[in-house]
Amino acid sequence: MYSAKEAAEMTGLSTATLRYYEKEQLLPPIARTKQKYRQYSDSDIEWIKMVQCLRMANVPIQSIKKYIALLSQGGKTMEQRYIMVQDYITDIQEQMIHLKNALALDKNILNGIAD
Repeated sequence: MYSAKEAAEMTGLSTATLRYYEKEQLLPPIARTKQKYRQYSDSDIEWIKMVQCLRMANVPIQSIKKYIALLSQGGKTMEQRYIMVQDYITDIQEQMIHLKNALALDKNILNGIAD
């Protein structure tokens, strides 16, 4: 079991972000000590990393909540979750194209300035 500080260090997130994820029900219920301190398990850390990955892909909180709701229903939602993930991948690929185009444009502008 890990303290909130240890979980934050392991995931690279702040303890405030971990509390926010919990408040928004993006995480399963986190165990507490007798003193009411949060205790994160290895499973919780993996869950946090999944949410973190989705956030890094610019997936909105509401979409993550929908994904988690489907996930909690088990295997019967596998196809719906697969479709959601494929949509996220498509969005990321489109973002990458736009970013590459922006970089190319910036490079051309900088070359024009240097000439």
